Amino acid sequence: TERIGASKREVVLRDAPGALEELEDLPIRGRGNRIFRLGELAQVRPEEDSRGFFYRVNGRTAVGFIVTREPTADAIETAKAVKATLHALGPQLPGGVRWRITGDDSKELDRQLKDLMLRGLIAFAAVTVVLIISLRNWRAVALVMGSAAVAIAGTALGLFLLEIPANMLTLAGLGMGVGVLVQNGLVIVERLRSAPDTEIMAFAAENDMVVLTHDLDFGTLLSASRGLKPSVIQLRADNPSPESAGPHVVRVVHMLAAEIKQGVLLTVDTTRVRVTMLPLRDDRSDSK
Repeated sequence: TERIGASKREVVLRDAPGALEELEDLPIRGRGNRIFRLGELAQVRPEEDSRGFFYRVNGRTAVGFIVTREPTADAIETAKAVKATLHALGPQLPGGVRWRITGDDSKELDRQLKDLMLRGLIAFAAVTVVLIISLRNWRAVALVMGSAAVAIAGTALGLFLLEIPANMLTLAGLGMGVGVLVQNGLVIVERLRSAPDTEIMAFAAENDMVVLTHDLDFGTLLSASRGLKPSVIQLRADNPSPESAGPHVVRVVHMLAAEIKQGVLLTVDTTRVRVTMLPLRDDRSDSK
């Protein structure tokens, strides 16, 4: 510690014999170019560092400092800016003084982000293959995965425009969002692959076919249209599988073949059959 009047200055010395005595002999130029020795003007004595630690790099005394980014700052970009600043300050440092980076957390973060992006690409490709195998329709696969790609691109553009850092949490949230989007896309594709009820009714009427269904909406369509065709057999059973309900339906069809050919709405359950001739009228229903 060096004290000059009311001021106090901290001096760091290397562990070398005689360094303290040499410090007292340091020349100091005063007024009128008069030369003084530091020991004549101040008391020089060794003291332990009050904080109890010091920095050394490769056995040499150093001054250490830590650069911490703000919570909203990009860690990788902040590290690049710090390194660029250090390179710019290098030529301005005194002789014999060098700077060195002893730790950089951005390298590990950059590795993790690249690994996460690679895993995301692999997952994207794997989902595409699974959809191709399950849907067997290139247009449907293109619709689902194209929607996911557009969502990813839009999110990346939003992050760039709003200057939001792409950290691990951001990419993890994006991955979850893509998963939800793919799931919803599959639901939409499956819905689009099935023809609307109105088209099924029109096709059956034009080709003189019978609609066998477990969906009550077809009866509603018949009631709304007041049409004579097609005949509709509504199956009301807990187990509508062919193995369970098939024999009963076949017997009903043989028994009511004439009514089915004319145009009828049959409601078939395990104990009875309701017959309603077309067009639907409230006074033309019977149970058998």
